Amino acid sequence: NEEDNDGYLIDIIKKFNIESEKNNWDIQLISKPYSSSNNVEDYNLYLEKSFKNKNVDIDLFIFNHVYLKHYSNYLQNLRLYFSYEHLNSYLTETGKQTNIYNSHIYSFVNIYLSFIIIIIIIIIIID
Repeated sequence: NEEDNDGYLIDIIKKFNIESEKNNWDIQLISKPYSSSNNVEDYNLYLEKSFKNKNVDIDLFIFNHVYLKHYSNYLQNLRLYFSYEHLNSYLTETGKQTNIYNSHIYSFVNIYLSFIIIIIIIIIIID
C-alpha cells in the first residue's frame, strides 16, 4: 500500500541524513519538497523553478526517464566521473536505452529503495 511505501522511503531518507551528518558528507535528502500532493506536474514545476533559481542548491534528484531529454541541460555526464567498467557493471541493456542521451550517461541505476542507491541515481550540478 502507498502509505507503507511512503513510510519506508521516509525512513530511508532519515537514515541517510543521519549517516550524512555523521560522516560530514554535506548532503541532505528531502522528500517531496514541491507540494503535499504526488502530482507529477507539481514536481516538474518545482524542479524547473529550482534550476532557474541559482540560489537553490540541488545535487541529486529523482525523475522519470521519460523526462531525460527535458532535464539533460541540467545534468552532468557520468562518463566524466566513473570508469567504463564501473558504469558497465550497472548499465543494463534497458538502462542503455533509458539513461543515455546524446552519448552522455546521465544515470546508471534504475530506482531501488536503498539509500545507497539513491545517491548514485543521478548527479546534478547547477552552476
